[in-house]
Amino acid sequence: MLFHEYLRIIRDVNPKYVVMENVTGILDMMMLDFPSVLSDKSLYEGQQLVPEILKEELTGLGYNVLPIQTLNAANFGVPQQRNRAIFLAYRNDVKPIKYPEITKEAVTVKDALAGIDNDHESTFAIQSAIGRTPNPSTKLPFKANGLTNMEYSRHDVAVSQRFALYHQGENKRKAIERLKKEGINLQKEFPELFFEVLFQVNSLENEKIISKYLKENAFDKNIRITKLWLNHTNKVLSHLSYATQQNELTDIEKSLKTLSRKLKASVETSQELWNSIKENLNTHYSIEKLDYMLKSGYIDENIADALFTKKGIRTRLNADSVSPTIVTLPDDYIHPFLDRVLTVREMARLQSFDDSFQFLGKRTTGGQMRAKETPQFTQVGNAVPPLLAKAIAISAMDAIKSNKTSD
Repeated sequence: MLFHEYLRIIRDVNPKYVVMENVTGILDMMMLDFPSVLSDKSLYEGQQLVPEILKEELTGLGYNVLPIQTLNAANFGVPQQRNRAIFLAYRNDVKPIKYPEITKEAVTVKDALAGIDNDHESTFAIQSAIGRTPNPSTKLPFKANGLTNMEYSRHDVAVSQRFALYHQGENKRKAIERLKKEGINLQKEFPELFFEVLFQVNSLENEKIISKYLKENAFDKNIRITKLWLNHTNKVLSHLSYATQQNELTDIEKSLKTLSRKLKASVETSQELWNSIKENLNTHYSIEKLDYMLKSGYIDENIADALFTKKGIRTRLNADSVSPTIVTLPDDYIHPFLDRVLTVREMARLQSFDDSFQFLGKRTTGGQMRAKETPQFTQVGNAVPPLLAKAIAISAMDAIKSNKTSD
C-alpha cells in the first residue's frame, strides 16, 4: 500500500509540487480494488492501471498532472543506462513545473572509475572527489578525505579466471559465441578453472562414484550425504586433482584437510578415499577430450554452464560506454579491466554519488536476511542516481522561484 500512502500524504500535506519516481514497470502495473484517498468509501473496482489511478487521484486533489515521462539517467550526467518513470504534478494555484531538459554528454565507465585502481583522469572523477554538494555553512563542497567503501570481494583463483573469459561488453551468451568461433586453450591459460570445469562436467558420474565409496565404507552413518554435499565434495576433489598434477604439496595438504572436515575423518582417511576413486573419476569427459573440445570450440551446454555458471546476466563492463543499470548484487558485473566484481565505491561512482558519501553497515548479505538488512550494495543499487535527482530538483526549484517572481 505504499502507493496509497504516498497519495494520502499528498492529500494531507497539500504540497505545491509533486514528484514521484519508480521503475518503468509501474506504467503497466495494475491495482485491484484500489481504495481512493478522495473518499473513505470509494474504490477503483477491479483491475486499474496505476498511471490512470494516479492521474484521477491527483486531479481530484486539485493538481495538474503532466504526461508521464521515462527519463534515462545517462542523459543527465550519470554514467549508467537507467530508465525510470517520472511523475510530475503541480497544484492548480501555482506555476507549472517542467521536466528537465537533456543537457549532459554521456559519461563512460572509464571516466567514472578514473583514479580508482588506475591512473586515468576525468572531469567526472575530479568532481566526484572534490564534491558536488555544497556545505550549507561554508558554501564549499563536501570533499572526500580519501576513498571509502573500497573493500574487495574475495575470489578464488578459478573464479578470477572465469571472469577473465569475458571481454568488455560481453555477457555469457556473447562470450560463448566468441569461444565457439575461436576456441580456447583453457588447460594452459587457466589451469585451475580447467580442472574445476573438468569435474563439473563429470559431476553426475563422479558423485555416483563418491557416494558408492562412502556407503561401502559406512561414511553415510556419520555424515548426511546430500546432492549439495556431493557437489561441494566434487569441487574439493577438483582442487586436489589440480594440486596433485602440479605437485603443489601445500595445496594438496590444504585440499585433504578440507576433505577430511567434510568426511568428519582424518587426513589419512581422506587420502585413502582419493587414492581409491581418482582413477575412476571423469570418464565421460576425459582431460584429453575436454581439452580438445575447448580448443576446437565444441562447447556444449554442459561445458558452457561449467565455464561460466548458469548466471547468464553477468557482464564485463565496457569501459568506453555507459554502464548497464546498476543492481543490488555485486557479482552481476565484472570490472572492465580487472578480473573481479566492483567495489561499493565503484558502483557508487556509476550511480553518480560523490566520494564523500559513505555507505555504512554490512557490504552484502544473502538469503532471508535481505528482508531485515540493507547492506551497502543494496543501498547503492536501489538509490535514485543523485545527478538525475538533482536535474529533477532543479526543475522543481525553477518552478518554485517562478511563483515568487510573479508575486
